[in-house]
Amino acid sequence: MEFKKINIGIRPNDGTGDCLRDGGDKINKNFEAIDENINALYIRLNRMNTEREITREDAGTRGDLYLGNDYAYFCVESGEAGQATWKKVPLTLLT
Repeated sequence: MEFKKINIGIRPNDGTGDCLRDGGDKINKNFEAIDENINALYIRLNRMNTEREITREDAGTRGDLYLGNDYAYFCVESGEAGQATWKKVPLTLLT
């Protein structure tokens, strides 16, 4: 979902911006989008047991992120037949 920008007008109370109701609706929709993105990330983080090394044979969708004990694994490319390209990054580089 795309974020909605509130039109605040040119000057205060000049009638060119969004009304209060429309502005509130845009704020609610922005929070819904944030919530959807957080839920999608949570699902991706919990989809696989990462106590082991992630390999090319592990299916993934570009953008997936898995956290292991010492490494984070980023799916940089979806592959054919369930194979994907993963980038392995030591967690020490992320702190």
